[in-house]
Amino acid sequence: MPTPELAARDKNRGPLNIACFIHRLFIACGLALLSHTASAAAGVGTDIYCPNPPVELGGWRNLQCEYVGDNYSPPGQGHLRPPVMFIWWANEPGERKVTVDLQGDPALSACVAAQSGVVGELIARPCMSHWPDQNLYAGMQDWWGAFGGTNSAGWRIASAIDYAQTTLGSLVDPDKGIALRGSSAGATAMNTQTPAMATFPVQQQFVTAYGSRAFTLFFKQGHIYSQDPATQNAWAGFDISTADWRIAAANGSISHIYYAMHGGKNDYQLGAVDTEYFALCDQHKIACFGTWDQGGHTHSGEVGVNLPRSLYAGALMDHRLDRMQPVFTQSTANSPLSGLRGHYNLGLSADMTNFADAAVLVSTYIRYLRHTNMGADLEDQPTEATFTYTLRRFQNFEFEVGEVLNWQVTGTAQSGTVTVTTPGEITIPAITLPSSHQFWQVLITKPGSGC
Repeated sequence: MPTPELAARDKNRGPLNIACFIHRLFIACGLALLSHTASAAAGVGTDIYCPNPPVELGGWRNLQCEYVGDNYSPPGQGHLRPPVMFIWWANEPGERKVTVDLQGDPALSACVAAQSGVVGELIARPCMSHWPDQNLYAGMQDWWGAFGGTNSAGWRIASAIDYAQTTLGSLVDPDKGIALRGSSAGATAMNTQTPAMATFPVQQQFVTAYGSRAFTLFFKQGHIYSQDPATQNAWAGFDISTADWRIAAANGSISHIYYAMHGGKNDYQLGAVDTEYFALCDQHKIACFGTWDQGGHTHSGEVGVNLPRSLYAGALMDHRLDRMQPVFTQSTANSPLSGLRGHYNLGLSADMTNFADAAVLVSTYIRYLRHTNMGADLEDQPTEATFTYTLRRFQNFEFEVGEVLNWQVTGTAQSGTVTVTTPGEITIPAITLPSSHQFWQVLITKPGSGC
């Protein structure tokens, strides 16, 4: 049986003329032949050692390993061997997405205890700390940092990915890309290591970064880095500008990544949502989704407030390397960023299972579905939303800066032309959609293509 979202999508799509229908048939056949070849992380996975076979746990396989070539050990501790675990469902058909799970708990049990995982994922869970024993911290907090002036945390992440893609490669579908997921300090690492890891080739394979209870702007004055000497010590000797999310958003080094960030605006234990983060998403056209409330350092959020803390704002979203990347910005359905509770890009989603592009045509499906009765002082979302729509990561559609392209939202009077101003990126301003379960087709064509 189709889901309600799929049924609504198929029932309510706008009309499509015959020429465009032929193009779509061509696209459907052509894309089936494409395959994205992912490069591994420069062979660093050879520095991971797994002395024993996987342990079976109720259908889950837990493979416990350690780093034998860690490029940093704290002074006086010798050459330590931090652990890393790989987790996957044993009897699952098909190939999995690699997900790096960055824990906020610095205890050894967070990355060595036998655990279950997530169907459809090969989870790589490196330890948060360089130390195998929390008692050896000596007052130093890791924060997935760059001790000794070297991004050793990034090195460990890249090594785990490389091992998953090579030694465990038969379990992995490289077209799905790399997902990052973290909670608390691990969620904070989503916003420091995704920029800092730009020196590792594998960073270009990152597709999503999902964080719960993160410091969204770790290096901003007034946040943890500027207040905690131990945190400054962890990053001492490293050029923190290369790990600053604000700088990376402006220079484009993370524009290929989708970020979902949720948490408490009043959370000062390990993280706090600074909503300037979402203003930067708007300004630099970063794909983002987020909610915040007064729930403090809890994953479930504030009691009585109904805001989602999911990876996506819609069930048919699925960011992959072999699909175009949709970006929503400047939405009129966003709550004020100054509010104690609020949301960014709530209600805006795409049916990414139906994205397609050919040499002369791009076809995507998007919708706006309002949220109401969110609790506390949150107002219902408006009955329609106006927003800017950007697409990147094209598979077949080729265009150049300065080229003029046609666009239309089928089934509506909305259409026009856009001039390409950024390589590999097409932006359509001021699309307006009513709140509905319907997915509206957005077509982008070259002049004279017949659509």
